[in-house]
Amino acid sequence: MATASSSSLPLLSLSVKLKTETESFTHTHEFMIVRDQIFYRIKSTVGNAWSSLAFSEDRIPIQLSADGANLVVLDNKRKVHYMKIITELRGPAQDYMWADIKGKKWERAWFTLPLVSTVFNLVFGNEITIPKANNGWAISHRGQLIDDCEDTAGKKHIDTTGVTTLYTLAQGGKSLHYADPWLPGGFL
Repeated sequence: MATASSSSLPLLSLSVKLKTETESFTHTHEFMIVRDQIFYRIKSTVGNAWSSLAFSEDRIPIQLSADGANLVVLDNKRKVHYMKIITELRGPAQDYMWADIKGKKWERAWFTLPLVSTVFNLVFGNEITIPKANNGWAISHRGQLIDDCEDTAGKKHIDTTGVTTLYTLAQGGKSLHYADPWLPGGFL
């Protein structure tokens, strides 16, 4: 992770309470873009300092969205950048645990299905773009924090499968498209 000068770091007192185009949070972290830099910190520690998060040398972060274990950033060329920020697991007593990923790294490609993605990304490219005409976008991640779902009859079903989806609104908010890192082809 890059180190920012103390004059460019957000104030300790700043906290993210509402998700906007340049500020977001998860159950573990807060994120913001300030002066073309991405900053983050762990939420649970009082007085925890903000740290800068390294980003592409030739791109400027303009928007971000975070949920669950994921952070997604849109750059000035409308390209999507994706990163896992925590590792999640369930302990022997099914208690939820997470660990901050040290040395966070951006994924090289959006489509990351093991084996298949290597060939697909070589042939079709590894980036997805959010068109400028779209009205909004957000990442959604259902990970280990919620380990069950409830049906309409109120019965709980254990489900430890994670799901990551990037949503975007198009056509004046009349059309919803999605992209999944394990589905090729970008937005469907």
